[in-house]
Amino acid sequence: MQYLISKIKGTLKDNGVTLWDALLSTNLSVTENSKVPVNEFKFIINSLNLKLTLHEKLILIRIADPECSGKCDITLFIKKIESDDEITDHARHLILEKFSTALFYNDMSIQKAFNLFDEDGNGEIS
Repeated sequence: MQYLISKIKGTLKDNGVTLWDALLSTNLSVTENSKVPVNEFKFIINSLNLKLTLHEKLILIRIADPECSGKCDITLFIKKIESDDEITDHARHLILEKFSTALFYNDMSIQKAFNLFDEDGNGEIS
């Protein structure tokens, strides 16, 4: 699924539009809080010209309608696709594990490590 999301993001980026812009360009009555029938959602996906396989389109339908209610939630769909580089729990765990190991081997306190990332000294990492 992550591959598919990356593929869609790449295509939209190449076209210089966001997913929301692309959805609005379909000239359908799509609002941010819309729940549209699956058939209309299929039409919307096809009209975006994303060059997706049938399997990929079915995955998108599953993303927009996880409960198989027959209505695709546009807000949920946009959030899922446009979420900024989600880190999986497994990846987060590996990152924290490596970070804590580095702290241990370098005999570094958490405060020293935090200070490395707090570039302007305001107590926040940005």
